[in-house]
Amino acid sequence: MRREHFEQGAAGQEAPYDSLTLTAPNVVFPNHYSITAKKGASWRGDLIWHKLSGTILSVQVHPEHLRKGIATSMLNEAHRQALLSPDVPHPVHSDALTEAGEAWAKSTGK
Repeated sequence: MRREHFEQGAAGQEAPYDSLTLTAPNVVFPNHYSITAKKGASWRGDLIWHKLSGTILSVQVHPEHLRKGIATSMLNEAHRQALLSPDVPHPVHSDALTEAGEAWAKSTGK
């Protein structure tokens, strides 16, 4: 299963990404869902969460695009996809977080 959602930047600003794509568990990655952010063909970030527990396993954003809301947008898209499909779990923050992960989890309020 792959679903894409396209974004536009705020008025007068170029969005740091133009698509968010959900990838369901598959032969290569059987235990997780992921959201990938891209700008054209350029990778901007990934959010990966467990297919059963929903625990976020990894969040990565390209170093040149940090602090632009990409990780939060991927999290919001993952929640949107979970609302659309009962087989997609809502992502939840892990109990084991880095310092940056703790700050991000607190900022998202989720």
